[in-house]
Amino acid sequence: MREQGEMKAVREGKSGKGNLSDDLLHGFKWSTASMILQAVLQLTVISVLARLLSPREFGIVGMAMIFTNFFERVGFLGAGPAIIQRKEVTSAHVRAAHMLSVGMGLVLFLLMFLSAPLIAAFFREPQLVNVMRVLSLAFFIDGVSTIPESLLQRDLRFRTLMMAANGAYLLGSGVVGIGLALSGFGVWSLVWAAISMRVVKAAAYQYVKPQKLAWRIPLSEAREILRTGLGFSVGKLLSIIALVGDNFVVGRFLGAAALGMYGRAYQLMSIPATYFGQILERVMFPIMAKRQGQNAELRQIFFYSIECGALIGLPAGIFIYLTAPEIIRLLFGEKWLVVAPTLQILALGTFPRLCYKQSDTLLRSLGAVYRYAARQMIYTFLVLAGAAAGCMLGLEAVAAAVSFAVTVNYLVLSQLGIRLLDASWKSFVRAHLPGAWCALLVGAGVHLFVAAARGWFWSPLAVVGGSTLLALFLAASALRWSPPMLRARVIVPLARVIRFERFGLPGRVANWVLYPERA
Repeated sequence: MREQGEMKAVREGKSGKGNLSDDLLHGFKWSTASMILQAVLQLTVISVLARLLSPREFGIVGMAMIFTNFFERVGFLGAGPAIIQRKEVTSAHVRAAHMLSVGMGLVLFLLMFLSAPLIAAFFREPQLVNVMRVLSLAFFIDGVSTIPESLLQRDLRFRTLMMAANGAYLLGSGVVGIGLALSGFGVWSLVWAAISMRVVKAAAYQYVKPQKLAWRIPLSEAREILRTGLGFSVGKLLSIIALVGDNFVVGRFLGAAALGMYGRAYQLMSIPATYFGQILERVMFPIMAKRQGQNAELRQIFFYSIECGALIGLPAGIFIYLTAPEIIRLLFGEKWLVVAPTLQILALGTFPRLCYKQSDTLLRSLGAVYRYAARQMIYTFLVLAGAAAGCMLGLEAVAAAVSFAVTVNYLVLSQLGIRLLDASWKSFVRAHLPGAWCALLVGAGVHLFVAAARGWFWSPLAVVGGSTLLALFLAASALRWSPPMLRARVIVPLARVIRFERFGLPGRVANWVLYPERA
């Protein structure tokens, strides 16, 4: 009966939670928990590995991951997003999508395995051959897990997705990666960590949403999947070129050590954007896709997501910019301090990097995949051209060019989203004001605190810890005592749904800060 109910839900494209507030709360609750746990795990793991491995070893794996990330994002013919985006999905659609994903995974495995010598020669890095051949296994593993993961996302089963992703990272990067690094395996500790993580995640998805291989592909359903999926793939192709283009250029012209340093700065900067962006994408994409044609609700979701992104991204970017040297010393050690200026410049692009994902998600949920792809061409060109020019001046210039490209991409994608929803630019600008007000107070307070702490020769831990507590206090103050024009509109519906008073004293404090009318 349970399996019949799940298949009915798949056919009808429902999760059993038709109410917008319930769907959003359910998704944000588990996705936020997953984000916090993943961020803690990632910071812990990269802090340990940075002390055990050299920038060159990180750079070699970074070169290989350029191609791994590139192909895994676009190489499965967009079958997963197509399954999520469709209003009605039958078992034949699922079977066709699964076979397309597995088949493309096998093709990409062979392609990367055979092309490894050519890629290694391009980067002038002989050790890259064997690294890429082992990492090519990731394509086949991801091909097997793509559709089970997409079905879980479509059904809004975020708790299951959280447990699988965090368990895989803990076992793969935490246990295997750190264990091999301690045993002296060097670059191979990173390689086998990446493979182990994918194996664990694929096994978990297959256990919860088992998909069998079928020798015959339903051709009609396959064509329907490809019609939408190829549009997703074209857009993702250009997007991932932009995302890895700077790494590609840095690795080719500045070498493995420079790429290792740039990659660690980029990884730190992207933690708020990546994890919060994943929350919004995983939650918003299936919910928006099920509300196609309901522009009033879509406008509400879109502007609420922009407002949330501004409240997170603007203060976070300012905080990272002001405390970058101490963050580097605390997490990576003194030998990595040279990347602090690069991290500061990248941090200025935290907000647009986080929030362009909201427009990205909206356009894909509406099926406007080819118009989305056309705009990704601009982004791709700006990243590649800017990174190539920046390499002549150093990593800081590359970071500046990439941050500029991300900002342009955010504005271009937002313009299309506003047009499709028949929304106004006034509402779009209004959604940024609470985050800007919060960032202003956080930036002013943290700047004064950090300047004083450095003058008193505080340790990096004391500076980062004290700055974090001060930033949280100032952010809460900004939300509590904001002028009417700068009040966060998302707070009231969020507080009504969550009902903070159910959580005792912490809930009453949250009500007092976020929702003074109720308190």
